[in-house]
Amino acid sequence: LTTRSGLRIEGLPVSAAALSPHALYVAAGLGDSLVAMAPDGRHAWSLPAGGRVEAIAWAPDGLRIAYAVRTKAGVQLRLVEGNGHGDELLDRAVRPVRPSWRADSLAVAYVAAGGRPVVYDLAHRSRRPLSVRDATHVAFAPEGTALAVATRAGVELSGRRLNVEAPVAGIGWLRGELVDAEGRILRFFRPPGTIDHSRVVSGSVVALDARGARIALAVSSRTAVRVVVGLQTVLMVAPGTRVALAGVG
Repeated sequence: LTTRSGLRIEGLPVSAAALSPHALYVAAGLGDSLVAMAPDGRHAWSLPAGGRVEAIAWAPDGLRIAYAVRTKAGVQLRLVEGNGHGDELLDRAVRPVRPSWRADSLAVAYVAAGGRPVVYDLAHRSRRPLSVRDATHVAFAPEGTALAVATRAGVELSGRRLNVEAPVAGIGWLRGELVDAEGRILRFFRPPGTIDHSRVVSGSVVALDARGARIALAVSSRTAVRVVVGLQTVLMVAPGTRVALAGVG
């Protein structure tokens, strides 16, 4: 992935990307299509998406992909099998927020057009809207069923509101703890919402992804935007560069 002129894979401009389990493939929005590519750049399959793909989430078992696509009628949430077959519509009006899969791959959380998070149960083909409003991020725990939801005013975890001091740039799960980014602060919570510790970052966090034992941050300062993985700087790019994070595998 390169970022100097936006998100690119093998030199191709893509609108969104997500790694499959074990990073065997990457699913990406390319033009008006959703494509899956191997690490050597070989296209495994391509699917007409009908618009710009805004967000992608690959299920933990690798069998399904949830993706949000912007069409002429608005942003839709769709579901496709990991081999590119069986594309179907899940919700015709959603926000362009990356969906999040439950650990068992049988439910996916997303943000509906009105700003309320929804959990779609694949086994029962049912939707469960949550009472939270104005959601900006959703993140299932890597184990179990705990779901964290970030809003403009705070973070909801297992029905408990965690107050924030600045807008939340992202949420994720690191070794079973929920981590959120508020300005220069990373806060770590133990379910159901007890603060374990916090850490100050040398810059403002503009994006975050955490999974398992690794964390990825996009940190902005007056001179540059840094992409930090595992709290070790791995890439420095020019000021003003668009930074996008695919899932950390």
